[in-house]
Amino acid sequence: MTPALEIIDVSMSHRHDGYEIPALRGASLEVQPGELVAVIGPQGSGKSALISCAAGLAEPDSGSVRVAGTRLDRLSATERAVFRAGHIGLLTRSGLDDAISVRQNVDRAQRAAGRLDPEWREEMFNLMFLMVHASQRPSRLSGGEAVRSRLAVALANRPGLVLADEPIAEYEQAAERGVLDLLRLQADYGAAVVIASRGSAVRRVADRVFELRDTAAV
Repeated sequence: MTPALEIIDVSMSHRHDGYEIPALRGASLEVQPGELVAVIGPQGSGKSALISCAAGLAEPDSGSVRVAGTRLDRLSATERAVFRAGHIGLLTRSGLDDAISVRQNVDRAQRAAGRLDPEWREEMFNLMFLMVHASQRPSRLSGGEAVRSRLAVALANRPGLVLADEPIAEYEQAAERGVLDLLRLQADYGAAVVIASRGSAVRRVADRVFELRDTAAV
């Protein structure tokens, strides 16, 4: 079986005030379809860098990243964006356009992949208890409703790989258990799910824990 995600010996650094600051050093991770992996580590350990590389949002300095067999670091930025729209769901603390409704946010994500699927959209809204909020703008939602709406956008195109980067803000902590259960459900349905978090709650739903300390895998 082709892994949903392969990160092989990836190193990456950022430039700040003329200095090279390591973000990742030799990180390797393989995730299979149907598996939920928790990426755990303190702030600054490289969790977000790992997720960015896996999503094709950042290019590693060395090493390789493959999603469903496609090597992302060999694609152009435009090619990565097209691939990401159809194959990768990204859940962060942002991602909703407040100028349009939740339903329109999901529709826009589907259009980016070239496939409108209103039946799947409504199924997600029912699963996430969002049907009565779908016509509202994100700013009118509670913390839990906003997190579930961002997840609906991330899952708009039934991605084979779902990446979550510290998706729960401090004021949304009451929603954490429900969101983690929804992500666990996606893995049970066959998607590969990777959740980066500083907290320990994610361990409850994880099949495996991948620990990062000081930008290197442990």
